[in-house]
Amino acid sequence: MSRMRGVWSPWAVALLVGTGCGGDDTPPPPGYEGVFHWEGKADAYNLSIEPGGVVRWSMRGCDTMNDARGRWEERDGKLVLSGLLGNTTTTVELATDYDGLLSTGAVRSSDGSPTQRWPRGGVCPVCKNPDGGPVLGPVEVRTCDDPSLP
Repeated sequence: MSRMRGVWSPWAVALLVGTGCGGDDTPPPPGYEGVFHWEGKADAYNLSIEPGGVVRWSMRGCDTMNDARGRWEERDGKLVLSGLLGNTTTTVELATDYDGLLSTGAVRSSDGSPTQRWPRGGVCPVCKNPDGGPVLGPVEVRTCDDPSLP
């Protein structure tokens, strides 16, 4: 029995470390950690850059939602995001004219623009129709402390 324990112990350790139980707490580079939102959109698009190479993305409307998880990797002072949009990667860098990120290409969704502005802070949709009619989409997005992220 001790022989079996000796054989399985290295495998168990490798499995635990490989699945994240060892805990990678590597922080993002300064200025990158936190929640950001895609500026000027009717729905609430949020992006969270977290320790351990984790990136989470969400879109919330009033009758729609979408989520994704991916990874970040630092390259040349910028972050390269992967796993959010198929097999493609997107580079984000700190913006110079506002507190947030600027992406070259689509983070997960695109409006045809070559860049996307992601100011710091999360947003949530406001789902009420001021005239009492049906709500098919947000009437606006507002800053919120707890945006829904996967």
